[in-house]
Amino acid sequence: MLKQDSGWTGEKFLTKWGVANGHYSELIAEGARKAGLRACATAAELKDNPNMIHVKSCDEERAKAAAG
Repeated sequence: MLKQDSGWTGEKFLTKWGVANGHYSELIAEGARKAGLRACATAAELKDNPNMIHVKSCDEERAKAAAG
């Protein structure tokens, strides 16, 4: 996967394929984590793509990281 797209994240996948927020987005994020892939986009990646679909658990991770 990462050979084809080194910047792949679960959130980018959800956005590309138009998967709605909610239960399915959390399943994609969880699967990415279990596979050792990035589930969440960085704050900078979100800034570059403001229409990116957000996963609740990723928003929580970003909030924790921003708080220190």
